[in-house]
Amino acid sequence: MAIDLRVAVLVYAMVILFVAGNTIYLTDGKVYAHDNKIAALPPLPDQRVFNELKIFEHWTRPDTSCRDKLNWGELLPEEVCVANSSRPRVLFIGDSHAMALYSSIFAGQIDIPSALVASPGCLFYPNLAYKPKSNEWGRNCTQISQKALTLARNLGSIDTIIVANIRKENAADKLTQFYSGDTPLTDHDAFMSGTQYLVSSLLALGKRVIYVVDVPYFPNTPENCQTRFLVTKSDDCVINKSESDKSFGQYFETIKTIKRMFPKLEILDAEKIICADGKCSQHDASQYFYIDKDHLSVYGSEKELHELSKQFPLFN
Repeated sequence: MAIDLRVAVLVYAMVILFVAGNTIYLTDGKVYAHDNKIAALPPLPDQRVFNELKIFEHWTRPDTSCRDKLNWGELLPEEVCVANSSRPRVLFIGDSHAMALYSSIFAGQIDIPSALVASPGCLFYPNLAYKPKSNEWGRNCTQISQKALTLARNLGSIDTIIVANIRKENAADKLTQFYSGDTPLTDHDAFMSGTQYLVSSLLALGKRVIYVVDVPYFPNTPENCQTRFLVTKSDDCVINKSESDKSFGQYFETIKTIKRMFPKLEILDAEKIICADGKCSQHDASQYFYIDKDHLSVYGSEKELHELSKQFPLFN
């Protein structure tokens, strides 16, 4: 009897899979019902441009644009430096979120004479020593951020610097691997000290400095949302803004404090493209803004940079 029951369950499962396979199919990331052809979610985002920006992974075909155009020299192991002009007007600096913001320029979708100096996982705190355990990724973070400052100082064509780092302070009191002398700093203290030093150093050069308030963090990737839609018919890539921001309340307050300290600092709130009416969405009706839980796609980058250019004309 038990064997018959197992066989029946197996046959039932096979029938369900056959029916699902014949009623739902996937084309360019869009889910359609076979009969009514109604698109449920936009196409999944293309991650290739962001992956190409991880130039440290492409040893057989290195990107030499900074060396060729800016006389940059050898890159450090974690360093990303790309340039589309020998006289860039705009310098993007930061961690992987700066890379994602720059991706539409790297893809040739937006034409801004610019350069990017970044490193995934490396917060740009030039005054703090980053001391990862053993040989962990990031041992050159401090040096990379200092190189970005040197480029801003030495390259006279640069008039605007855009700073983009991951949003912090969801663990404000937790000790980090950033040190001031021999003292490890908390997440809040490192964010405050490092950002204050970076902004003051750039403004002292007479540069226009724009700090990007980071995009929201989502609990699901676009792939997760597509998969879950097949079962739930709901969009898990839309979240409440208040829930998203709840863990980062001190982050927004710290940025306000830094803005008060440096009135000339300009702020781009990247959330405004992603969020409206109390909701944040990873996509609009046509494409995804994100490639994963918190990095912009090329499409999202385009949207943010168009808003940036509208709010702060880059070439006055």
